[in-house]
Amino acid sequence: MRVLPNLGELIDCTKDRQKVAVIDRTRGGKCELTYAELLSAIATVRTHLIDDLHISPGDRVVLIGGNSVAFLATYFAVLSAGAVAVPVNPALGADIQRTILAQVSPGAVIVEADAHRPARTDIRSALFSEMLAPVTKSVPPVVVSGEDVALILFTSGSTGVPKGVVITHNSQTRSIEGIVGNSAEQYAGLSCIVAAPLFHMNALTYVHVTLAAHGRFVLLRKFDESLFMTSLAQDGVSVISGIPTMLARLSAAARAQGRGPFEQVVSVSVGSAPLSPQVLEEAEVLFPNAEIQNAYGTTEIGPGPFGEHPAGLKRPRLSIGYPAANTRIRLVGGDAKNQGVLEVYGPGLMREYLNNPEATRSRMNAGWYNTGDILRRDENGFLFFVGRNDDMFVCNGENIYPGEVEGLLEQFAGVLQSAVVPVEDHQRGHMPVAFVVVQHGGAEAADIKDFALKNGPAYRHPRHVFIVDALPLTAVNKVDRQALIRDARIRLGLA
Repeated sequence: MRVLPNLGELIDCTKDRQKVAVIDRTRGGKCELTYAELLSAIATVRTHLIDDLHISPGDRVVLIGGNSVAFLATYFAVLSAGAVAVPVNPALGADIQRTILAQVSPGAVIVEADAHRPARTDIRSALFSEMLAPVTKSVPPVVVSGEDVALILFTSGSTGVPKGVVITHNSQTRSIEGIVGNSAEQYAGLSCIVAAPLFHMNALTYVHVTLAAHGRFVLLRKFDESLFMTSLAQDGVSVISGIPTMLARLSAAARAQGRGPFEQVVSVSVGSAPLSPQVLEEAEVLFPNAEIQNAYGTTEIGPGPFGEHPAGLKRPRLSIGYPAANTRIRLVGGDAKNQGVLEVYGPGLMREYLNNPEATRSRMNAGWYNTGDILRRDENGFLFFVGRNDDMFVCNGENIYPGEVEGLLEQFAGVLQSAVVPVEDHQRGHMPVAFVVVQHGGAEAADIKDFALKNGPAYRHPRHVFIVDALPLTAVNKVDRQALIRDARIRLGLA
C-alpha cells in the first residue's frame, strides 16, 4: 500500500471513486456512499471549518454525537484541515463535558443537537447537519507533519474524569501500515461492520484500516441484534469486531429468531474482555467459516500490537496473539518469568496524557508504556490476557485478580460470561462477588460457587454468585465494574 501522508488523507482520491465506501444504516434504512461521495462530503465540511468557523492548523475541534455519516465526514475533515479531532462521548454528564472543554480549549465544537452546545458563548459551535450544507468552492487539504497531533481521545473515565490521550498522525498511520502492510488487496475485498461508537479507538481503527485499503464498512448507530443480523444477511459483511457480550447476545437472538449461520463471515475479532470457552463455542456455530480470535489494544498503545506468529504457528484458542513485527513487549513485576504487567514499545504509542504530566510519567518510561494489564506468555511466545493490575484487591491478606477468577468460572459448563468485583467485608477486608451470565439451559449459582471452591484456591472463590441476564456495559462497551459493585452492595444490604 502507499505510504500514508497523514490520517486525514487515508483515502486515495485517484482510485475507486465509484466503489462503495460506506453502507449507512444509522437512520433506520440503508444508504450507500461511494468513495467519491465520501470525499466530497469531507471536502464540504473542511470548507465550512476553515471558511466559516475559522479553524486553523493545530486548533482542536470537539465532536459530540453518535455514529453518523455526518460525524464521519466531519472527523476526516478536521484532520485534513490540519486541526485536531477530539471525539467526545455524548452520554457524558454536563459537568464532565465542561471539564473536557476546559482541558481541550477548542477552536470549535460540532454537536449533533442543540442540547450539547457548550454553554460558553466564546466557543464557536455548529451542528453536524450544518457542516454538510452545499458550498460554492472547495478548500484543499492542509499539509501537516507526521509528528503533529491528530487526535485526542478520552478514556472511559469509569472512576473519575476521563484522561485525554494525545495521538500523532504518525502513531496512527504507521500502525495502519503495519496492519494492512502487503495485504491491501485482501483488505480491499473485505466488508466490515462498525457498531462501536466513533469516539472510541476500536471503531476508529476499523474505519481507518478499511478506508486505507479501500474496502467498505457498514455503519450502525449502535449495536442492535436484529439490525446487526439484517446487515450480516444483506450487506455481504465478512469481518466483525465486537465484545463477548455482543457475541453472546447475537447468538441468543439468532437462536430465538431462527437466523444464521452466517457462512460469509471469515473473521471475528473480540476485544475489551477475553472470550469465554462457551461464548467461543456459540460463535463458532454462528460463524462456522470464521477465524475467531481474542484481540488486544488500548487507546494509549494504538491498534495492532499483536498478530500472527512469524514461524506460522497456529494461534492457540483464546490467545491475543504474538507481538507484531513493529512492536516490542516485556512483562514486568510478575510472580513468574512469563507472567506480568505488559509494557509496550511501538509505533502506535500516544505522545502523552493531555495536561497531565504526572499521569504520563506514571505510565511512560523511556518510550515504554505500562498498560496495567497482566498477561501470560506460553512456550511459543503467544500471549494470553489474565486481568487488570488495577482491579486487584486483597481478601484475607491474599491478592485476588478478578480475571483469574473469571477464567475459572467460565470453565464451568453453562457459564457464558462472568465478572468478579470486590465488596467490603469487615473480617476479610474485601470479598469476591461474582455476576454470571449463563447459557440457555442454565447453571445454578450454588453449583458455580462449589466449582470455584473445588477447582481453585479457597481464598479466591466468590462468596456470593448472582445470575444475571447480561453484564452492564460502559459507553465504550466494557464491563461496568463500578455498576456491579453498586449492585452487589445493594443485594447484600450494604448500600
